[in-house]
Amino acid sequence: MTVGVIPGAGGTQRLPRAVGLPMALDMIVSGKPITALEAHKVGLVDELLRSTEGDASDTESFDQVLAYANRYRGGKQPLAERDVPPADKQALQAQVNKLLARARGLPAAPVAAEVVMQAAKLSFSAAIAEERAQFLALRGSESAQALRYLFFAEREQPFEPTQPVKAAPVSRISVVGAGTMGSGIALCALKAGYSLDLLELNDKALEEGVARIPRRWMTVLNAND
Repeated sequence: MTVGVIPGAGGTQRLPRAVGLPMALDMIVSGKPITALEAHKVGLVDELLRSTEGDASDTESFDQVLAYANRYRGGKQPLAERDVPPADKQALQAQVNKLLARARGLPAAPVAAEVVMQAAKLSFSAAIAEERAQFLALRGSESAQALRYLFFAEREQPFEPTQPVKAAPVSRISVVGAGTMGSGIALCALKAGYSLDLLELNDKALEEGVARIPRRWMTVLNAND
């Protein structure tokens, strides 16, 4: 959800069959990851193999893997062939409402909730087709592009100049918006001796903002008397 899309390779339909609708809704709509221990507890992971060395190549890890392989008799269990475990419809709707309230501002969240809920209504193939269609529609949306940009920008390495730089002196300031806050910022900049550019969307709002600055200046002077 945090990058503006829903799972597009069957996740909205396989996960409910593996862990049930309530858990699948929580994971997919919120977009929050879970730990390996939590995944094992809810049945998303069959078994956890622990290593004291933290190295999968050590002897203990190899022995654990071999022992698990020898006792495993499950064979393939395609999730597509499983039924979705039954769940209370009213409780699910209440859960959806709560999740969407928390995800306000994320356009993909209600789409994800709707597609996940279809796991109990449509055939696997029909629901997969709907998931893919919704994924493609979201992927090209403006909000998804913005969220992907934000995701990578937050994780990008900070810029480090390759040679020494010297800060340039600031003598001119531009303020975007001439409303109450913008005119107050403009007044502070003028009082500090800076040249000022005040920007607004239309002439009327700009005129009102310019007129507001001397009035606020007089208010400040009167308050200091």
